[in-house]
Amino acid sequence: MRARQSGEILTRIWEDWKKSVVSKVDVSDVIIAEVAGKAVGFASYKLDDATRIGIVDDNAVLPEYRGRGIGAQLLAQVLQLLEEAGMEFAQVSTGLDEPYAPARRMYERQGFEPLHRSVTYFKELAQRAG
Repeated sequence: MRARQSGEILTRIWEDWKKSVVSKVDVSDVIIAEVAGKAVGFASYKLDDATRIGIVDDNAVLPEYRGRGIGAQLLAQVLQLLEEAGMEFAQVSTGLDEPYAPARRMYERQGFEPLHRSVTYFKELAQRAG
């Protein structure tokens, strides 16, 4: 089910994120990609000074702008900022299902290596009458 819905979900998340960015996100930890003045992607990150790990957080590019290297440019910028902030490692997590394959390839091209592979199981439970 997630694979069929991922494009729709990502678009909805992107729209929701744009609406709430001012109130919920520290904009110093977000990079916006623009094409001709239009926001087409973003990447957010977190710094963990205690562990010296910079975490690549949420990131996305609008579907019609994918495949142009925008995500890779955003990731490269985030990695540079993490390094400048004194982080020793960068960490990113993504899904293992097919819609996330392009993201995995991008991370691996940027030098990320999988720490371990895992799977999360879900089971739909019967709906209780309320």
